[in-house]
Amino acid sequence: MHYGVDYDNAFWDGERMVFGDGDGEVFQHFTGSLTVIGHELAHGVVQHTANLEYQGQPGALNESIADVFGALTEQYALGQTADQATWLIGAEIFTDAFEGAALRSMIAPGTAYDDDELGKDPQPDHMSGFVRTTEDNGGVHINSGIPNRAFALFAIDLGGKAWERAGTVWYRALTGGLSSTATFTQFADATVAAAAA
Repeated sequence: MHYGVDYDNAFWDGERMVFGDGDGEVFQHFTGSLTVIGHELAHGVVQHTANLEYQGQPGALNESIADVFGALTEQYALGQTADQATWLIGAEIFTDAFEGAALRSMIAPGTAYDDDELGKDPQPDHMSGFVRTTEDNGGVHINSGIPNRAFALFAIDLGGKAWERAGTVWYRALTGGLSSTATFTQFADATVAAAAA
């Protein structure tokens, strides 16, 4: 905690979670968000299970799975059902100057913010908007919106507490022999198999 000076991020470094305090202008205390804490812990789980490569589609799945378990951590703590949840990631890490709701919206990717400093949320919500880029390790934070929305819709459609059924399906897909280079399609197939089982 309290990493660096005015550090605007949190991350899993392969051995531990690291949290900055933010610059006080746009970002503040990354430990103030249960979704961010759950997200970083989930990166450790991903590393020690499927070990998804942090590049392209496997990297976007890595980010999405971390978001899924970050959201489920918050929902569990608040006792929320899937339809009661906000599906926002990092809503608490911003100052009042920030123009938006959160870092990411799982239910409505691309709508989390439209801020003078950060610009407009670039996440697509469907494969038709998949972003091909060399930045951000092939768009791992951008394209994660696609599987994020898939999970949120799945959880809402199932109903009830998302960590009980939808989260179990995602966890079993992650830990059921998934390749470290899994594509979105391969992960979708793994979730279908896990749901059937």
